[in-house]
Amino acid sequence: QRTNFISALKDQQIIAVFHYQALNVSPVGQHFGGYVGQCPVAEHASDCLVRLPLFNSMSDDQQSRVIEAVQQFVS
Repeated sequence: QRTNFISALKDQQIIAVFHYQALNVSPVGQHFGGYVGQCPVAEHASDCLVRLPLFNSMSDDQQSRVIEAVQQFVS
């Protein structure tokens, strides 16, 4: 669903990315003994979170475009 959401936003020229990786499955986490399944809540969150556009000079119109695109996808 996250991939479909990011794709739907991209179709509207809105760039959103996923950015969170559960520490236990990251390369460093695995180096220190982390493994898949160790932290199922964090792993699930890492599969769902999306970073929406957000920046200091974002205009009200840009914010509205993002909000509308998210609402369209959800409904």
